[in-house]
Amino acid sequence: MSLEVNKGDKDMTPMEQIQYWVKGKPIHDIDTGLCVPDFSCCFPQLLASQLERDLFYRAYTHKHNERLIRIMLQFFFEASMLSHGRSEDIEWIKEREV
Repeated sequence: MSLEVNKGDKDMTPMEQIQYWVKGKPIHDIDTGLCVPDFSCCFPQLLASQLERDLFYRAYTHKHNERLIRIMLQFFFEASMLSHGRSEDIEWIKEREV
């Protein structure tokens, strides 16, 4: 998978970015600086499974389940940190969670 970015030729909404990601096409939006939820636009090896992407999409769109969205975003963040050997940073963050 190659890194794709929105080069600014059209405005991409956050919803469009999520929809591309769910279809397996993670696009980093350079206009806003936003990564997709699992950071796979910048680190293709982190692409979440189709099931995880579908679950996130349902939580994001249908009932906007904030709790599930936060849990999944934390999971994706931790996976990205672990893939870069940053487990100590995860522990530091968890110690400071409210």
